[in-house]
Amino acid sequence: MDRDRTADAAPTRILIVEDVAADAELVLHELQRSGLAFTHRHVQTEATLREALRSFAPHIVLSDHSLPQFNARDALRVVREEAAQTPVIIVTGSLDEETAAEYMKAGAADYIVKHRLQRLGPAVQRALALRRALEDAARAEVARQRSTDFLDQTQAVAHVGSWEWDIGGDVITWSIQTMNPAMLPDLCGITEHLAQLSQQRVN
Repeated sequence: MDRDRTADAAPTRILIVEDVAADAELVLHELQRSGLAFTHRHVQTEATLREALRSFAPHIVLSDHSLPQFNARDALRVVREEAAQTPVIIVTGSLDEETAAEYMKAGAADYIVKHRLQRLGPAVQRALALRRALEDAARAEVARQRSTDFLDQTQAVAHVGSWEWDIGGDVITWSIQTMNPAMLPDLCGITEHLAQLSQQRVN
């Protein structure tokens, strides 16, 4: 089972990037107050961030805006490199609108100022829900592509083809196997039938 699919049942893994211990405690207190079940790890440097992304595999990262050795932009870059699907929320004492917009453009899921930490719990929930939705969509696309590939392989073995008519757009799509010489008689009949149907629609 995909370890991220158990996020609802198992505690959410949260990685906190913060150099001030008291601020990290405030974040943890607010997460607990919001009712979120979670485990956490606390890092302060780029090296320990990279290590935690690999070994702890967090569901979400909460990063301070400015740290002594690196900042939230660096944290976003590292997360994109190591675990691109992991959402990052910027948690900071203050942030002007221009910088906030830059963070969002760089890929941050949200930003929270520390005097409004009550927004943190809901923001984490939204980011996690979006992550799950994107993962579900990606899995569905993989399944669809596998189904298409299987159909193509089956048709190739059986020497049959398939076609689809988009009535609204009046567009006909043929599979490669439909062009098999052995299917030309059927193809001609199908084409003639579709031409008749198209003419009926015009009339």
